[in-house]
Amino acid sequence: MTTAASPTLSAETIRRALGDFQLRPNDHQVLQIQQFIKILLQWNEKINLTAIRDPLEILNRHFCESMYAAVAVPMENGRLADVGSGGRVSGDTAQDYSA
Repeated sequence: MTTAASPTLSAETIRRALGDFQLRPNDHQVLQIQQFIKILLQWNEKINLTAIRDPLEILNRHFCESMYAAVAVPMENGRLADVGSGGRVSGDTAQDYSA
């Protein structure tokens, strides 16, 4: 089933959503999120990768909630286990934000 192309989320929308989670992404991170969502939606038409198909919900569920761990859990001198995030989106986004 082919669906209509979903609009790309604006940089402002991404910054506002992440800001609700006390996250301040740089320009490169915003661009990476936009590209990831676009590619995820393209591949999701071919292979069922996620039930989440709304770009804003992808942002909130796959990025905001995951990246918030980098703010909420101090990881300077410890480790954080990525348990049960499926395709590793959750753990990878938290790691990328904290790096």
